Amino acid sequence: MSIKDKFPFRIGTSSYIIPDDIIPNIKFLASQVDDIEILLFESDEISNLPDEKVIEEMNLLSKHNDLTYNIHLPIDIALGATDEFVRKNSVQKCLRVIDLMQKVNPLAYILHLTGNANIMGEGTTETIKDWLPSLRKSLKEMEEKGVQMSLLCVETLSYPFHYLDNLIEDFNLSVCLDVGHILIYGYSLQEYFKKYLNKTKVIHLHGILKGKDHNDISNLPKETLDYIISTIKNNQVKDRIVTLEIFNENDFFVSKNILEGYVE
Repeated sequence: MSIKDKFPFRIGTSSYIIPDDIIPNIKFLASQVDDIEILLFESDEISNLPDEKVIEEMNLLSKHNDLTYNIHLPIDIALGATDEFVRKNSVQKCLRVIDLMQKVNPLAYILHLTGNANIMGEGTTETIKDWLPSLRKSLKEMEEKGVQMSLLCVETLSYPFHYLDNLIEDFNLSVCLDVGHILIYGYSLQEYFKKYLNKTKVIHLHGILKGKDHNDISNLPKETLDYIISTIKNNQVKDRIVTLEIFNENDFFVSKNILEGYVE
């Protein structure tokens, strides 16, 4: 059974399910999901940013398969860096990717708000507070460049998410509730859902196995998954995405088979 077009939300997964490039992954997944999270990276040494030919093919595949995309912005950014060179480079990297990928009409851009090189934003309360002025400056610069701020979905990482509440409100940002991150860092899933679900465009769904996340969802307690699915079914938002954020075929098919049991 396909899980495509079976839920009152768009179900998707990552663009790295088979060990190949973006287009082969999209072709593999197009008949099975509603949305694909396009994971992008860019550094001096390596980049997977698509060229115009790939963009054109992405649009054709989207049109012919009723498929949408969300874009995970590069994770090696530090929009909250106190070092101005690092901060400005991070802003420019985000702007380059958004300018390129807006051509595929994404429903969302997934964004990590951190202030150092640690992609999960680990730090003390004091260091996290130090990031906030720089984060505000970076978001203001992105807003001034015409970025549609409501498409930016701030992902829950390692630090308490409430530190970002004012930024989310002031810039009309959206939220990406990452279930695996919330659980592995010891936060209350129910509290996060109650507080942030109405601002949430994207939910990342994955399980935790031997202390590591991004595993198939058989590694989530059934009562947890029941709660997640029932809660989002009862809080419907147009074009909300639930992404199985996993990175191999086995995890995808195991998770897909479990979700089939929730099809009504």
